[in-house]
Amino acid sequence: MTDYRTWYEFKKDLEMESGRSLLNSDWLKVKPAAPLPWDCSLLRSSLDNLRRLRRDGQDRKLMVSN
Repeated sequence: MTDYRTWYEFKKDLEMESGRSLLNSDWLKVKPAAPLPWDCSLLRSSLDNLRRLRRDGQDRKLMVSN
């Protein structure tokens, strides 16, 4: 199991796994609240949260355009 000792390593892998660069506003919403070091389970959780953010953002855009 990979331990992330810095937020930079974690964010880099999160961006790679999600296939997108993260805006600071999104990063602040999905980064773990627990103190470092972080592990792979927190990476999966952050990915899930990022997917939710993206889905919620798309839902809002649909509501505004209709």
